Amino acid sequence: MWTNTNGAPLPGFDDPYQIFVLYSPFEQDLVLPADELNSAYLNGMIELDGMMVPEYSLIAAFTEDDSLAGIGTIFSDDSTSYFDLTIYGDDLNTPFIEGYVPGDNVYLALWDVSKDSIIYDLCPLTTFMATEDGMDGALPGLSLDYSSTLLFSYDNNRPCNFDLLGEELVTVTVTESNVGTDSLIITWEPSFDPDNDSLFYSWELVDLDSGYVITSVEDLEDTTLVLQYSDIFNLLAALSVDSITLGWDVYVTDGVDTISSFNGPYDVHLARENFGPAEFSLLQPEDFSEVYINDQTIDSTLVFKWETAVDQDGGTILYDFALYDNEYYYYYDSFFEALGISDTTISLSYQSMYDIMDSLEADTLYAAWDVYAYDDDGTYAFSEYYFDITIIKENLNLLPFSLIEPEDSASYVINYQNYEVAPEDSTYITWSPSVDPDQDSVYYSVYFYDSEADTMLGSSDFLNDTTFAIDHSGIYDFVHIDLETDSFHVSWNVLATDGIDSVFAENGPYEVLFIAENAIPDSFDLVSPANDIVLTITEEIYSDSTAISWTESIDMDIMDTVFYDLKLHYSVIDPETQEESIVVFAELDSLNDESITVANSFIYDYFNGLGIDTMVVDWDVIGYDRMDTVSSQNGPFRFTFVNGINIPPGSFALLSPEDGTVVPIDENTATTGSQEVAWEASSDEGRNITYLIDHSTNVGQLSFIPQSVESNSFTIQFNEVIDEMAALSAQHPDINSLVITWDVRATDGIDTTASSNGPFTFTIDASGVLSLDLANLPTVFNLYQNYPNPFNPITTIQYDIPENSYVSLEIYDVLGKKVKTLVSKSLNPGRYKIMWDATNDYGQPVSAGMYFFRMRSSEFQSMKKLMLIK
Repeated sequence: MWTNTNGAPLPGFDDPYQIFVLYSPFEQDLVLPADELNSAYLNGMIELDGMMVPEYSLIAAFTEDDSLAGIGTIFSDDSTSYFDLTIYGDDLNTPFIEGYVPGDNVYLALWDVSKDSIIYDLCPLTTFMATEDGMDGALPGLSLDYSSTLLFSYDNNRPCNFDLLGEELVTVTVTESNVGTDSLIITWEPSFDPDNDSLFYSWELVDLDSGYVITSVEDLEDTTLVLQYSDIFNLLAALSVDSITLGWDVYVTDGVDTISSFNGPYDVHLARENFGPAEFSLLQPEDFSEVYINDQTIDSTLVFKWETAVDQDGGTILYDFALYDNEYYYYYDSFFEALGISDTTISLSYQSMYDIMDSLEADTLYAAWDVYAYDDDGTYAFSEYYFDITIIKENLNLLPFSLIEPEDSASYVINYQNYEVAPEDSTYITWSPSVDPDQDSVYYSVYFYDSEADTMLGSSDFLNDTTFAIDHSGIYDFVHIDLETDSFHVSWNVLATDGIDSVFAENGPYEVLFIAENAIPDSFDLVSPANDIVLTITEEIYSDSTAISWTESIDMDIMDTVFYDLKLHYSVIDPETQEESIVVFAELDSLNDESITVANSFIYDYFNGLGIDTMVVDWDVIGYDRMDTVSSQNGPFRFTFVNGINIPPGSFALLSPEDGTVVPIDENTATTGSQEVAWEASSDEGRNITYLIDHSTNVGQLSFIPQSVESNSFTIQFNEVIDEMAALSAQHPDINSLVITWDVRATDGIDTTASSNGPFTFTIDASGVLSLDLANLPTVFNLYQNYPNPFNPITTIQYDIPENSYVSLEIYDVLGKKVKTLVSKSLNPGRYKIMWDATNDYGQPVSAGMYFFRMRSSEFQSMKKLMLIK
């Protein structure tokens, strides 16, 4: 039930006839507001399921809380139904109408008198706001003339109103710089369909004067449309305008009802700048054409033709033509030009070209031709590229001539005997003379080619004789030095010219084989140091040098120089494979003298750095010119290097454990504990130091103490101590501690230096552990399940050995691939424990998952599973 603020009852929509009854009192008794700002008037067309609305039907306006805000009439005219509706503000002077509260949405409802039913429009019509402070219920006092029809339907709710976005007038100017890159983005608010139907939008561009739809885009699902500037340009071109102002609007449909935007249409001003003609190509005569003027062509014409230059603006295109000197630009030294041509061809008579050449006193004219296009605005477009053209006043050809010698396929050997530059040391090429019927002077050009690569090697021009000399030194140096080969096939030919016409020898080209015969350098001998000497480098000769020399190698080719390569090397035997390899420790190339000195310090420092005191060194020399190589006759020579200088390692002192220390092992440290044994580092310049570990105990030598190490410390692992003491218990039943006396000596391989304060003695006390483990030695082999299991990251594996055996304990993954070897050695009877820290043999962590551990001896094998989690 609707109620008024003044308490007067209003009819419910469940009794539509009461609404009809109330309409008459609105006309008779309704007191309208005194201020027109307190009401809004709406009118327009209305349809019900696409047809006229029955007469006596009513249209009403409601707010969001179902308060009645206005009621109106419906009337018909021909085939169209119209409505008049006044929406009132909340005013006590309107006794039967609740009124409209500013800020609420306004909804419409239609009472169909023919069916006695009410249809609600679920889309808000509009929202009004108060325009004056303190005026309750004030409305903007506007009238909405609906150009679109209000749509009501029993089966469908129309899409809701929406607005266009952006400015109401947008100006777009398309230019050559933005036509291919920019775009116009058109947006609008999304509509809403109360039935949740799919909505599709259509965009229209309309002529404002005629209402004609210029173009449209249908079935848009998004609320954005992108128009490329190129499409706008094409649209303007199709309309044959440079600028135009059009209207645009958007329509939405749910497949049944279609409505336009609430605030449309908007305007858009489209404009385009002048683009000018497009680039075009010349066609004929083609680039680098030759035109011959003679008795047969003098009465003909030469047609120049080019492509049509396209003007996107559709303007008139004219052309300028020019024939000019191709060494200068257009309008400079033009031979002929024609302006304002409307066609894409122009004809030039051979006679006019002849006259041009005659005025220039030229028999050959090297010219270029080009065309320029321009539109009504004077905007120019250039052709893609100008074309070269050669115009020739024909000349009488030269008479044929022939090559004479060297004959085709001839060969010449060049060596040190005929290398010298002298007339008799040249190869002469000759040809018969060519005769010019015009009595012009004839000149010759000789060309030389690589016969195999078919490339030109060189030429000699403007010869007025029929003989040309090739000096042997030039040929030899080119073949022997530049090409680094012994022979080369050269083709040669001669071109005769009178300055206008040219003709090659009618029997050319000829080919000649030049052989550059190289003289091998003479053999030579090694001299010093003599073979098999001993070179002992002491402090007295350390700063001296050893001279290495050999006799000179003679090369009969006076143009060649003999160079030498010296190598010093020694042999190394691989201890595992017993294979011999050569190590070159000094190599000197391209020596141009027969002797060189090598610093004794270099030899000493090299071998001393490797820790080598004695080494047999071989040395030899190779001589060569640019083509051939020769070895020494008596090489290689050999000398034995002996290190006559050595400084013992420097002094050092023992550090830990200190003398008299007792190292206890208990249950907490038995598996993971350790003791570092350390001493000061010794120094020895140029040599590597090895530390020799000396020790003695109450039970003999211990395996966990190394005999030698490279660093100045080593670590005793307590689990290894327990294992060894357990093994020793068979011979020493009462063993529970080890008394260890130890000392260290530093050696460089030659001299040895003992510690300055050794020996030290320390005691390892394992009584608290061995009293438990040795109480009952195992009688059978056994491998126990690891603990903890699953584990992360360390687990312990325990196993029993009843007799002296070689035992292996290994970890495998689920594919059977070995991951880590934990034990691989001979063990005495005892109970053993070992930990695995989830790493492989390379110390790298392994991934989580299932693994297997397997123990093997000659009489026992067992495997169990363990699980690593992370």
